[in-house]
Amino acid sequence: MNIFKYIKQAIVFGLALFCLTLAFQSPSYAADLEGNWQLESLGGVPVLEKTQITAKFDNDSHGSISGSGGCNGYFGSGFTANSGRITISGGGATRKFCFPESIMQQESKYFKALDSATSYKVSEQNLKLTYGSDNQSLKYVKAE
Repeated sequence: MNIFKYIKQAIVFGLALFCLTLAFQSPSYAADLEGNWQLESLGGVPVLEKTQITAKFDNDSHGSISGSGGCNGYFGSGFTANSGRITISGGGATRKFCFPESIMQQESKYFKALDSATSYKVSEQNLKLTYGSDNQSLKYVKAE
């Protein structure tokens, strides 16, 4: 009977359409990165007391990061992440003067480290971003 031939063709067409849909999806972003994170250490050095450095990862249509370097805010950074690899691009920061100077120095190091992150690992309530040729890390804890 010809009806089985048409059913078979419809199934094959449906499977082909499904495969094409998967192939042309936008890049995936790591769902475990999503949310607010507070920095605990920068390159093995604890964050200065009374300083709060944050990163908020949004898995919107293009993946974006915003947050605070302790004094200045940053915005407009984008990211792509998959299988433990991360690329962070673009963005800018406000440019207020911060006192004492040690906060400005820490903030500058943080922004450079964040922009050069190459890998990530999320475990329980912790996030580790690795950066630099000597594989230093930014260590975060999940913030509410």
